[in-house]
Amino acid sequence: MRESSLFNAFIHNLKRYQTWLIIVVAVIVSIFYNVISPIVFSLFSETEIKTEGLEGLTPELTFIIVAVLGPIVETFLFQFLVIEIIKIFFKNSQFLPLAISAGLFAYAHSYSDVYIVFALIPGFILALSYILFKAKGNNAFFFVFVIHALVNTFSFIFNHYIQN
Repeated sequence: MRESSLFNAFIHNLKRYQTWLIIVVAVIVSIFYNVISPIVFSLFSETEIKTEGLEGLTPELTFIIVAVLGPIVETFLFQFLVIEIIKIFFKNSQFLPLAISAGLFAYAHSYSDVYIVFALIPGFILALSYILFKAKGNNAFFFVFVIHALVNTFSFIFNHYIQN
């Protein structure tokens, strides 16, 4: 139980920060991670990261799926639904919902075994953000969606216009 109380204290301390600052930090860390992770990923795997099912779509439709629809669906499934259901059964736990949410988020991004491990970090950031915004009394779903959408927008721009 000691780990749980340490994590709860961690969440309590983070609640002091302004909502906009939490969003900015989450987005910056996620964008940095999105830029660095493919480089590190290539050291451990020869498999190229591909988002199956988006080939052949127009850039506009790809953007809508990646930056709007994807974050809405994933925020609902992997943060809202998972965390809220687990909290029904484990009311005092903050870490268990975070860990399960991050793990399911990573598993859903199973382009390869190595990529699942790399997807744990964004899953952790989004789940932590959800728990933190919920603890602050904010609309956790909305703010996590915004973080996810901003990060995916950056990734879309980087992958379609800067990297190519």
